[in-house]
Amino acid sequence: MRDQPARYNDGHLSKEDVPLHWRWVAILLLTAIAGCGGPRSGELVVYCAVDREFSQPVLDAFSKKTGIIVQAKFDTESTKSVALAEQILRERQRPRCDVFWNNEILHTIRLERAGLFRATYPSEMDHYPVETRSRENLWHGVGARARVLLVNTNRVTAEETPRQLDDLADDRWKGEIGLAKPFFGTTATQMAALAAVMEQDQLADWLDRLRANEVRILSGNKQVAIEVGSGALAMGLTDTDDALAELTAHRPVRIVYLDAAVDQRGILLLPNTVAAMVGSANSAEADAFVNFLVSQEGESLLNNARCGQIPLHDTLTPAWEPSPPAGGKLMVVDFARAADLWESVQHLVRSRLVGP
Repeated sequence: MRDQPARYNDGHLSKEDVPLHWRWVAILLLTAIAGCGGPRSGELVVYCAVDREFSQPVLDAFSKKTGIIVQAKFDTESTKSVALAEQILRERQRPRCDVFWNNEILHTIRLERAGLFRATYPSEMDHYPVETRSRENLWHGVGARARVLLVNTNRVTAEETPRQLDDLADDRWKGEIGLAKPFFGTTATQMAALAAVMEQDQLADWLDRLRANEVRILSGNKQVAIEVGSGALAMGLTDTDDALAELTAHRPVRIVYLDAAVDQRGILLLPNTVAAMVGSANSAEADAFVNFLVSQEGESLLNNARCGQIPLHDTLTPAWEPSPPAGGKLMVVDFARAADLWESVQHLVRSRLVGP
């Protein structure tokens, strides 16, 4: 029989008495237990609704500058902002997300009202319009997409091209106009924004006329842009990033910023938002990311024709064309009011435009 290991007088084994392989087992177990609590210091979890091809370079640049490792969670194209917002709500008791980088502002306001964000004070925030951040600094707007009309130039002449939303109800375009599902993303936000600046009966009448004009409802903004680029549709409402993708692919398309004249409603800009979560594991890292994104350096990374983001920082202008016309009127939207109207607008759109 093998000799039993020697013991101290108190009956415990000494370090030297424990076989080497058991010491390694103990070390591995302790390491695994320590790793079960989530990201370590120096790491950051970002839930990101911005397309990965556009947001990843920003995340990489932040990591390179700060040494902070970013774990990013993305979701699907058509419902990503909704899905991520719902997950944040489900995880509110034990948040896994440190920062929510969203591209659909109404869901940001929804989470703000649920008390899930904490205030942050990025060093360059005063370079941004005050209306593009929350009054309590619970979220900050950065990089906006415009809602635009993409027109197929083989099918629509410059003289025929609509100049305002109301023109889309002209029966000459019956069955020739595309629109993404108006229950998700920027199309739904556009409907709520219109409700905030129009009387409800005006919006209902416009939706009725679009339906009578047999507007085609597609799965997403990208699909609308593709259909216009291919000539399957004469025109469609979409976002600047998807419209620019067709333009840079040399499709026969033209981007039109609707309602830009002084006596019209104005061009609708929809900013990205960034917010730090209450109770998250990595608050210092979250503050560093918000500070980076809400800066000239961070926003400059989004200022390109592939991304189609219109910079909000007062030292920057779009580095791509066709950008919104200089001096063009911008729609002034109370996004808090638009969020208040969300449920009623969804009902109105379903009953008047999409149908049962």
